[in-house]
Amino acid sequence: MCYWLAQDPTTLRIYVCKEYECFASVQRYVYDISYINKTYFNNTIIYADKTMWNRNTIREEHDESPAMYFIREGLPLVKSNSDRINGWRMVKQWLHFENDQTPLLQIFKSCTKLIQTLPLLKHATRLGTSTEDLDSRGPDDAADALRYGLVTGFEYPSESEREERRSYYNNVKPHTLTDAYSVHNIYGNINKTYASALSTF
Repeated sequence: MCYWLAQDPTTLRIYVCKEYECFASVQRYVYDISYINKTYFNNTIIYADKTMWNRNTIREEHDESPAMYFIREGLPLVKSNSDRINGWRMVKQWLHFENDQTPLLQIFKSCTKLIQTLPLLKHATRLGTSTEDLDSRGPDDAADALRYGLVTGFEYPSESEREERRSYYNNVKPHTLTDAYSVHNIYGNINKTYASALSTF
């Protein structure tokens, strides 16, 4: 799974604006994601599941890790924060809202996999696991990708920070706002998706 997240500089609200899913070879992922980046986004920071740096243990002397495919093609990756407990806490924080307040996380309706996945998430119930963790036996690739992006790429803003931004941008001309958007390209549990394709090489 791959998601693109952008942050509005005036409100510090995050928008999940694009979703990509494909069950194919690593090269296909690299080509498609590179094309999307060049066509629609600029200055993306790419965060990835740390398992993407793992190499195939069967033929390790010949195989590159999935991360190396991206890096070699000019798409450098940053290892994401893999703290699951605090990660899910932050996802819930970004989704939290009260009364008439809009959550600081908004998801475009085109991100259908993520919209379908989030309501299905359940806390862990297995012996020896924390109830603050997610039950990974369910569909979680889309949620993991979101977690990586939110935890590694953004800091949850305080109310004072948001008020300071609002005051500042009230005095900025509208056409300059697009220059301040930061777009983050997030790869979810992508190594799991690659596993079946890599085993056929």
